[in-house]
Amino acid sequence: MATMSAFQVYKGEEKEEEDSNESIVSKKKRKKRAKDSSDNSNKRKKRKILKSFDAGNKNSRNVTKGSKKLMKIKHKTNSFSSIEEEEESEEQADDTESLSSDEGKEGCVPNFDVPFKNQFKPDQYEDSRAAGKALFQLLIYPFSCDKFYKNDWEQKPVMIPRNVPHYNDGWFSSRDLDRILRENHIEHLVNIRITSYADGEKEVEQSSGRAHAPMVWDRFSDGYSIQFLNPQTYSRPMWLLTSFLQEHFSSFVGANIYLTPAGTQGFAPHYDDIEAFVVQVEGKKRWRLYKPRNRYEILPRTSSNDLDEEEIGKPILDIILNPGDLLYFPRGVIHQAVALPDTHSLHITLSTAQKHTWGDFFERMLPLALKSAIEEDEDFRHSLPWDYSDYVGFVHGNSKDKRICQFFDKTHDLFSRIVQYAPLLSAADEMAVDFLHSSLPPCLSENEKKCMIYNRGPSLEEDGKVTHQTMITLDTMIKIVRQKSVRLTNDGSEYSLYFNTGNTRIYKEKDPQVIVLEEEDAMAIQFLIKSYPKFVYVRDLPLDLDLKKTSLCLTLYEQGIIICC
Repeated sequence: MATMSAFQVYKGEEKEEEDSNESIVSKKKRKKRAKDSSDNSNKRKKRKILKSFDAGNKNSRNVTKGSKKLMKIKHKTNSFSSIEEEEESEEQADDTESLSSDEGKEGCVPNFDVPFKNQFKPDQYEDSRAAGKALFQLLIYPFSCDKFYKNDWEQKPVMIPRNVPHYNDGWFSSRDLDRILRENHIEHLVNIRITSYADGEKEVEQSSGRAHAPMVWDRFSDGYSIQFLNPQTYSRPMWLLTSFLQEHFSSFVGANIYLTPAGTQGFAPHYDDIEAFVVQVEGKKRWRLYKPRNRYEILPRTSSNDLDEEEIGKPILDIILNPGDLLYFPRGVIHQAVALPDTHSLHITLSTAQKHTWGDFFERMLPLALKSAIEEDEDFRHSLPWDYSDYVGFVHGNSKDKRICQFFDKTHDLFSRIVQYAPLLSAADEMAVDFLHSSLPPCLSENEKKCMIYNRGPSLEEDGKVTHQTMITLDTMIKIVRQKSVRLTNDGSEYSLYFNTGNTRIYKEKDPQVIVLEEEDAMAIQFLIKSYPKFVYVRDLPLDLDLKKTSLCLTLYEQGIIICC
């Protein structure tokens, strides 16, 4: 088993030989060699995804007292090999150069004396997308977002050891779980699962009703793991974390908490249908990751059942996560994890990109395209040949009947025409509306609440009188509260504004939130959306009457869609 725990490699600390008085010429030569190595590496990125897995996590390193070594998963044709240690070469210079190029960018270089939760200040960002990206950058630091998406996303597992135990603190803890259990009605199998896995057998507690804290901790002391399924519903820090990450991913971001007793395992080997980010908070856990068993399980659309040890092969990555570390792995990567014998483990698994693929996009688009083609093109409404069943089908698969070729040619011709009817915009809107339905409502700061319906406007005084404050005037400045909180659509018959500010923190608990609009109101909404993240005056909305401007804005204001200034 190889563990990786030296963060100084990622920080780009200079090697001992670099501390000597090198000449400027030799430094330039070294940088040029590093750049050439990087260029050659980029050319190899065009391999198939399966080979990308084989390439392994070249960024994971193990540093001993004697030397620094690069942890690589050696490439072999159509197979994953075991992890091998190789002497670190000038690739380190390439990594150092890439990190130094990010320095100075907002949100790229955190202060490791402070947990990254405390460094995330969403009020500093005018644009929620920028805030989301900054948060993601803190999550995966020292990787840059761009390089992560280019080299690792959906391609191979990545471990980020930091040697900074408190870096992930503040989002959730075992004490938080105890408090939530005592203060809330947490349901067995709905909000929490109690499980164990030993000797190839998995056990899931089948209790029903409320999960009381004493019972949960009794089972924990017996060696059972605790899986808390929706912490963002009960924890404001987790709500903040997931709601801003969804602004970055444009996809629902879920979270699970896993609390595992020392020396135990809660789950059988399996793979998931989500991109997973494992945030280690307490204790230590050994993770073993395995390649997909076949090409059909690369980036799967559904999760697997529990898998047997005999069918998963040898691990491609075998590492220990310490507090402050991060592990990423794509959909389809088989995994299992066990807490070390001397300590419990608590980690957060952040998940995203579920049913968020090109395939899902086409599933929405093609039926709409076919419907339009049938309506617009007469050829699609012509009858099939009256005798087609005599020569097309399984029974006639090997027939040399020329009518089969004619039938296939006609099919190909019609199918190729469907593309011109593909409603790209409508399909994109459908995907976005589904995201809004599943997404969390914005996690608002106190400063934001003061500028919104929640804490702004008339209020009741102690003497029973109501303070009169006009909520919306022509001189009020407004903007959409979050860029990913609304979606304006047009199905050809009506305009609709979908929004998530009326959602609860329980997944799809409410029906999609929508306001049906007149065309002129829709154009004003479009103006607001395109103006984001800038504030605009109510009087500048493209409506002909001032009353219409204030009336529309009041509707948006009451739904928590806009923030005032």
